[in-house]
Amino acid sequence: MILKFHDDPTVNGFEIVVFLRLVWLSSAPLLHYYSAPDQKFVEDRNYVTVKSRVLSPEFRGCMVSAFLSHHFSEVMDYGFTADMETELDNVSGGLTEWKGLLRDYWTRFKSYCERTSNVHIHQVEKMLEKKFGDYLFASLPDQSRVCPSCMEGTLIFKVSRFGAGYFIGCDQHPRCNVVHVMYYIAHVIYC
Repeated sequence: MILKFHDDPTVNGFEIVVFLRLVWLSSAPLLHYYSAPDQKFVEDRNYVTVKSRVLSPEFRGCMVSAFLSHHFSEVMDYGFTADMETELDNVSGGLTEWKGLLRDYWTRFKSYCERTSNVHIHQVEKMLEKKFGDYLFASLPDQSRVCPSCMEGTLIFKVSRFGAGYFIGCDQHPRCNVVHVMYYIAHVIYC
């Protein structure tokens, strides 16, 4: 893995997601944009694991990537990165005015942020459950997802109250309090 060290690396969410997407695409030559502190940042937050210098996505990283791909589709598109690189080359060559480029980008990005700020956590849970359902419920003995406690509810994917964790719970909560905490599942997940 090739990493370029920076004197003063700054880490932000967008860089992390681009980093994760490049890792999942096995685009090693592109990883020279990221520093060792960036890699440590994504490791510390359990977005990826590193074994024998190989980065592998963790479920938490896949959830972040899925969320951003769903709600920031234009920015997450690989064509966007290529187009932006061309535009930045034009700025450095004096062909494009940087303030106009930044204004256009910010206008689009701001609209994504405004739309996403109105998304309710239940919508996010449903989107993630739809995308990762096979992975989330693979360890359940009964694929029907009937709650084993109340026998009336259905097991669903839930994000914890403050977003720090996630679990499988009964949709009849609070009447039924069954919770299956999701520990590391040994099989590989493909984002």
